[in-house]
Amino acid sequence: MDAENIDSTRAAQGTQVHIDKDELSRRLESELSAVDNVVQLALQLSGTAAKEQVRKAHSLQRARVLSEAKSFILEKEDVLLEHFANGDDINPNEIDPFIIPVHTKAEADLFRYASLTWSVPVSAGYGRRTRFLVKDRQNNKLVGIFALGDPVIGLAARDNLIGWTTEQRNNRLYNVFDAYILGAVEPYRQLLAGKLTALMTLSNETRNFIFNKYEGNTTEIRKETKDPTPILISTSSSLGRSSIYNRITFNGYKMFYPIGYTSGFGHFHISDELFSDLKLFLDQEAEEDESIQKLKLSSSWGTKGGPNWKFRVLGAAMRKLELGGTDRLKHGLERQVFLAPLATNWAEYLRAEDEQPNLLDIPEREIGEYYKSRWAVGRAQRMPGYKLWDRTDDRLSQLLEKGNRQLSLYESDIPVTGDMAIGPFRIKIGIRQELKRYRPKQGPERMGTVWHSRVVGPGTDVLLSHTTWEDRHGRINIEGAQGTGENHTKQLQKQSMKVTASERFSELVFTELRVPSKSAKTGKVQLRKPSKDHFEKNFTQEIVQALNQFEEMMYGTRKDLLKDQGSTCDRPIALYQWNNQLVPLFIWVITRAIPLYEIFTGDKIVINNLKVNRRPPARKVE
Repeated sequence: MDAENIDSTRAAQGTQVHIDKDELSRRLESELSAVDNVVQLALQLSGTAAKEQVRKAHSLQRARVLSEAKSFILEKEDVLLEHFANGDDINPNEIDPFIIPVHTKAEADLFRYASLTWSVPVSAGYGRRTRFLVKDRQNNKLVGIFALGDPVIGLAARDNLIGWTTEQRNNRLYNVFDAYILGAVEPYRQLLAGKLTALMTLSNETRNFIFNKYEGNTTEIRKETKDPTPILISTSSSLGRSSIYNRITFNGYKMFYPIGYTSGFGHFHISDELFSDLKLFLDQEAEEDESIQKLKLSSSWGTKGGPNWKFRVLGAAMRKLELGGTDRLKHGLERQVFLAPLATNWAEYLRAEDEQPNLLDIPEREIGEYYKSRWAVGRAQRMPGYKLWDRTDDRLSQLLEKGNRQLSLYESDIPVTGDMAIGPFRIKIGIRQELKRYRPKQGPERMGTVWHSRVVGPGTDVLLSHTTWEDRHGRINIEGAQGTGENHTKQLQKQSMKVTASERFSELVFTELRVPSKSAKTGKVQLRKPSKDHFEKNFTQEIVQALNQFEEMMYGTRKDLLKDQGSTCDRPIALYQWNNQLVPLFIWVITRAIPLYEIFTGDKIVINNLKVNRRPPARKVE
């Protein structure tokens, strides 16, 4: 429940609330300081690590948002998820996007659910607000969402670039819209559909809808009738510098221009409930404080206050609580700001030097074709892991349940099923399970469990079966494989991997780390049995580091871990718990799939992320 609804609920109930000053001060101090350490660490980092810290800084805010939406999520989720695609629903060559302005309750519910899937909660926007869905005609599934609303009145970087006077800004700010919500949903996000969604804000169809919606309306403050044609779209990144907006082009032309960063002020870490109580506190203090009385008279004290008004309310409350004023709202998380013109003479028009805008012609059909050829098709070839996405993978209801977490690869919980990313490779672990009986010619019948998994990556699509017998021995076999070519495919089909029960440790098994390599003399690809030293010399530093740090297994030689003394004692092995399905698949990818791809293509696989999702996928037990 947002601050407006909290206020209106209290009013409807006739609730009289007395706010204790000391308690309110403690609450405010707590919420302000809750993210301080996280933010300070984020400011010291760069790249992906910094963005992860920013997400953590917003985690409390997101937890509150999800908690407030709990009844909505539990009631609507199953129906709404049908509008999201599985990876197999998408043919990148057939993507055909179109916009749907949100009209119906069902469309509003879908928009809301999609916005809740993002790690950084979205803004509610201000003033004129219009929401849009972006869908794909090939499957009628959701690609992304965006919302356009009124921009902030004073934005120095924007205003300096336009070069308009205060009067010119008052006259033509009506032609500026802010994309306060903008982004793609899974699995289209993996195909860079954030760029597609951003371009859709600039489409003819979006512009025409906005014009028709607001044509003839009078402005709220000055009661004037103005031309509402969008001439300039502004937006900002949620996680610092944005690679999405910085590289958006259309037919070779740059569309979004970076103009600087926000100042790092904000109030995302102030809960709506606390803000409502701060307003009540100011109401209590208004009788004896003339400045608060003026604030109430000159601002939108009710339900229509914008960001500047909220800052003024918070500043007044902080000064009254002796907490330093709005300087305490400088969290330091700067957002990169972008402008996207919709007319060739946009600046002249906004300065009122030109009476007619020379509008750009950007049909959504052309946007879709450009997106496919520029980003989607190539991305799908390089990063085919999107195929494994299941719309149930990111159920919001799971985030409401205790214990459902996304963990780094190096955390020590033992997964049974789930999914894992190793650079551009994606693994679905345990997509199907079956019981297996084996009756040998001699000896008793054996029982085993077979876990079926799938590995998808650059030039690689493999179905694997991991059988574990009652005696803890096991094997990974290849059920089906597709590589970059005939020879690559044949080699993938040969890459079975043995799992051996440890005599030294009753609950542990091990796998020898064997690696395919190409003979310089014969050109043949063979599975080598290297020593640990040879293995580390010929493998990437990222892989060796991962093996050493992966807490779900031990990495070393047969001599060190098993106390072997024979001729094979210097061979590298991974030792792990017998029921762990993740470790052997991790080993198979890094020692078989990646080396084979590099052998047959000459391309180097960069391991820039190692993550495992512990939430099990839907699976069939046979």
